[in-house]
Amino acid sequence: MPKKVCQYTLERKEILDKILTILGIDNENKCFKLDEITEEKEKSIYGLEKEIKKYYKTTGWNCYKQKDITNRWLSLTRSILKEYNGEIITKRKSSKKGGVHETIMEYYVIFNTDI
Repeated sequence: MPKKVCQYTLERKEILDKILTILGIDNENKCFKLDEITEEKEKSIYGLEKEIKKYYKTTGWNCYKQKDITNRWLSLTRSILKEYNGEIITKRKSSKKGGVHETIMEYYVIFNTDI
């Protein structure tokens, strides 16, 4: 196991909890919608980057390897969830309102083990 994994268990869990709180994920609600993520929420997640780089091994994460990535906060969140055997499942919902088709992206946070 990498040194950061063993050494900073509590700090890493706190960062995960902060991100889940920002996204509104808890025991009852396991889903968030892309259009619910405001610029303020994105900035809150980006504000954790210094801590994330300190407590996680981030060298292989796409959000740091690729320069032009859309929704970098989502890639960052996915990478942290992977550290806890979690993942984000994407579900696309379409509806018709007033003759206009609307697509809503829903993201479900799933953990394969207890955290």
